Amino acid sequence: MAIDTATKTQIANAIKADFQRRRNIDSDYSQTRHATWLSINNAVYSSIAKGDYDKKLKNTEWLRLAMQLNIDTTGHNWKTANTHTYEYVTAQLGFCQDNGVGRILCDEKGLGKTRAAEAYALENGNVAYIKCGSFPTRHLLIREIARQFGLDNIGTVHEVRMSMIAEIRAMQHPIIILDDGGYLSNEAWMEVKALYDELPYQCAWYVIGDMGLKKKIEGLVRHGRIGYESLMDRFGGGFKQITGECTSDAELAMFKSGQLKAVLEVNEPKLPKAQQKELIARCKNSLRLLQDEVIKYRHINKTPSNAHLA
Repeated sequence: MAIDTATKTQIANAIKADFQRRRNIDSDYSQTRHATWLSINNAVYSSIAKGDYDKKLKNTEWLRLAMQLNIDTTGHNWKTANTHTYEYVTAQLGFCQDNGVGRILCDEKGLGKTRAAEAYALENGNVAYIKCGSFPTRHLLIREIARQFGLDNIGTVHEVRMSMIAEIRAMQHPIIILDDGGYLSNEAWMEVKALYDELPYQCAWYVIGDMGLKKKIEGLVRHGRIGYESLMDRFGGGFKQITGECTSDAELAMFKSGQLKAVLEVNEPKLPKAQQKELIARCKNSLRLLQDEVIKYRHINKTPSNAHLA
């Protein structure tokens, strides 16, 4: 995919704005840390900051930066709605970050948990947001936490870990978000517990997963797997659940339907009620599937002759 000058300018402006936002939150936040978080070298970062970005990065790097900064290059222009899930996750993350505590959220798939966490990470300072599926081992996790905070992750894992702990202690209300926590290895989970103990009330933690993660941890605790009972004690002693107040399948379906309507109203405000109901019926109460259905709807309306391909 080719990246035109206008898109590069948009990304470069987003880099500047993101740095300024982080600097406003934490006056110690440096361009070096920002460059490390973006995975670009300091010279290239400096050039981009000065408006000189011609031939500084490959198209693949521009696309990666756009994704990291939540810039849509697909043309779908998908907007985030202020759903109950979005409000719940945002409030939980704020509470944890302000107080340096840890919580584990386990709930149904397709509720918008990840989107809310991604938005929080881009709107707040000193947030390390980790997609655990890409960093499931202890070594990978340690290096990625360091990079997410804009810290050097080159050297032995022990060196990176010790330096990272010292730097985190000096930060203002840092928080580590572990999304899709079910992918973490046992060794990685024990590292999370160890880091929690190294940084008591100095660094917040928030783990996000589906109901499979809850079953996994409960099973490990039940079978006496060393470390997991004390791990849960550090994360509030239980699991948070957005849909926990739904006492029946009918209530759960109504909850999900309400979220779907809210997202549709933001992304397709002129959609007729009949078509709105049709899209919701087809997406199986999943916000991810709803986005897919809206993309198909837009494609069909743009090129009706290709409806059979959508």
